[in-house]
Amino acid sequence: MFFETNEKFHEGFALELYKDVYSITSVQKGTDGKEYKRWAVIEIGPDKRQQKIPLAVKLGDKDMAVEALRAMLNELIGTEPIPDSPPF
Repeated sequence: MFFETNEKFHEGFALELYKDVYSITSVQKGTDGKEYKRWAVIEIGPDKRQQKIPLAVKLGDKDMAVEALRAMLNELIGTEPIPDSPPF
């Protein structure tokens, strides 16, 4: 699922699921309409070996992701915690 946050440059983010872990990944939509992940190079280990990985924030499994996103939404809108289910 792609959310465009910059219409001029067609940048945004995608909610992804991989091996039961949800993440928010930085994405840019190309002129061909395809979504392309943004990549980062990180250094790993004492030898500082470089590895290319998608630029993303891992949210955890479904329950943890929902909890994290609810907390972030509450922070943004300044409200009381959002209940787990609708009040009806």
